[in-house]
Amino acid sequence: MTLASVAAITVVLAVAGCAGVAFACCCGGSSASLVWLNPSGSAFPVTHPGIGCAESGGNTAKLDLSATHLGPGDGCQFAAKLHNTGNQWLRISVVTKESTPRGAPAFSSCFGFTLSSGPSNGKIAGGASYPYTFTVELLSSATSACENVVGTVSVTFTGTPA
Repeated sequence: MTLASVAAITVVLAVAGCAGVAFACCCGGSSASLVWLNPSGSAFPVTHPGIGCAESGGNTAKLDLSATHLGPGDGCQFAAKLHNTGNQWLRISVVTKESTPRGAPAFSSCFGFTLSSGPSNGKIAGGASYPYTFTVELLSSATSACENVVGTVSVTFTGTPA
């Protein structure tokens, strides 16, 4: 392989790598991404000690939430800050995926999920954070098929230069 071939392959890989890294590198801006900071969860009502609220994904783009051992009126309240690691404004969008183990019963027949509203302009400044809250609760209309079912939600925000 000639030096020119190695150089050409290196340039192609560098361009391809830059295309996959947020939205910078090759285009003159700095790389930016959105990550979750300080995720936490707590049960409600707090008088029901068996409720399990778990979260994972701190310092990553994907936040996973789960609620277990819920009875009628029980739920989990979660909080996390969405942080823009770059120095440019990003327009944010969200993708949520709700599920139950094995898919039956369906998440929507057992659980309700709410996500607080985002910034009023739909954008987050470079280096800034925005607080979000999430709720997963057992529906009052849930049937006995929902007993002992774990409800999980994955929340991923993406950003594009604003």
